[in-house]
Parts: sequence; C-alpha cells; structure tokens
Amino acid sequence: VQTATTMALWLTLLMLAIYDRPIVEMVVAAILLTALTGFISAWLAQSQLPAGLRFKADFRAVRADARFSFGLSLLQLSNVLAFQLDRVIVSALASPAAAGTYALCVGLANKTLFGIASLTSFAFPAVASLRAEGRNADVASLLQVLQRVAIISMAAILVPALFLSAPFLSLWLRTALQPGTIELLQLLWIGYAIAAIGAPATHVITGTGTSRLAAVFAWMTALTLLGTMALLVPSYGLIGAGVANMTAMSTALIFLLLVRRQLRVIQTPGRA
Repeated sequence: VQTATTMALWLTLLMLAIYDRPIVEMVVAAILLTALTGFISAWLAQSQLPAGLRFKADFRAVRADARFSFGLSLLQLSNVLAFQLDRVIVSALASPAAAGTYALCVGLANKTLFGIASLTSFAFPAVASLRAEGRNADVASLLQVLQRVAIISMAAILVPALFLSAPFLSLWLRTALQPGTIELLQLLWIGYAIAAIGAPATHVITGTGTSRLAAVFAWMTALTLLGTMALLVPSYGLIGAGVANMTAMSTALIFLLLVRRQLRVIQTPGRA
C-alpha cells in the first residue's frame, strides 16, 4: 500500500509541476493521498482479523506499554527535529543555496540507510518471537547475521559511490555545482554507511521490549549533528556540514557496542 501510494504521489506531483500548478494544490494532494493510505491500511488490517472481532477502545494495553511507546515516540521525534533543523542551520549559517545543495545530497546518500533499515526491519517481530520462546541466545546470532549483511551491502555500495560522486554531480548539476558539493556527498556516503551498519541493532534491541537505549542514542545523534553543524558550517560551509553529519552518524558504532553488551546480559541465566 505504501509503495503504491508513494508512486501515486510522485506521479501526481509530477503532473501538477508539469502543468505549473500552485504549491498549495501539491500539498493538498499529498495530504489526501496520505489520508487515503491510512484508511486503506486500516481496512486491510481489519480484514485480516478473525470473524466477529472488531476494533474497540481499550486503554489497558496502552498503559501497559506506555514506557515502550514513549521511547519509540522520542526516537521518531529526534529524527524529525534533527533532519529538519540541519537544513535550517545550513541556510542560516551558509546560504539558502547551500541548504538546497545539502538537502539534495542528503536525499541521495540517506537511501543507503533507509534501504538497510527496511531490509532488516523483520528483525523486530523476529526477536520478539525468539524472546517469547525463550531463545535468547539466538537473538545475538540474528544481530550478527544482519550486521554482516549490512557491512557487505554497504561495502558494495560505498566504494563505487565515492569514486562516482564527482562525475555524477558534474553531469547532474553542471554549472550549478557549488564548491564543496562533491566532498559533501562523499562525506555523507560514509556517514550514512556507518549509520546503516548500526540500523539492524535498533530493530533487534526494540524487539527485546526496550526502547530506551535506541531513544537515548537517537537524541545523542541529533544533538551531535546540530551542535557540530553550528560549529563547523560558518567556517567550512558544505564540507563542514558533511563532517558534522559523518561525526553524528558515527555514534551508531557506540550504540552497536552497547546493544551487543545488553544482549549478553539478556543471555545470562537469571538476568534475562
């Protein structure tokens, strides 16, 4: 459903742009398609429920899982704030044109992170199932396998991406290519590759029933990103923004180490 809606949104916005329609119509189209996605998803979910079972308001489950849900909400909030304010900082401390270039490069490089996160998202329900069956040792094994997949995938993408950044941007942007754009994209490739390696750990640790660690590191990443951008962008422009992004994404390695430590605690008899 989400894939079909995304394609429909792209085609709709493309047609509106071709016919030079105002941006208000584009926003309205996006809102309507998003709402339609929600209704269709809810209908499909209900159709999978046993006959006679209906949705009802029961807040006991909400109260029972309030801490876990609150942690996930904080995690998502940090991502929303960080990856919107970073563009504001670049625009304010460098220039609106630099912010546009930064947003373009981020939109290209972060596809690696989203790809690995989507590819390994099945780990969340898989880990929950393993925990329910008491197979705690298999949780760490699953993380090990997913990490290897992420590392191999990133190695296959990162090496050509670094070498092809210059010719790709030169061909794409031509005279609009700003100084530092190539270096920015290369730094972003590295930063998001590091984050992608740590992506499976987020699914695994939340699958164990705790969201605190992921939420704490999401905010650490966000604050590191915004803080280093405020320090580096005024002096180093786009390259400073790239270094700030790579520095913030590197916190994923610390997060990964702590997740591994937490999983060892879970495996220890009497401490699960």
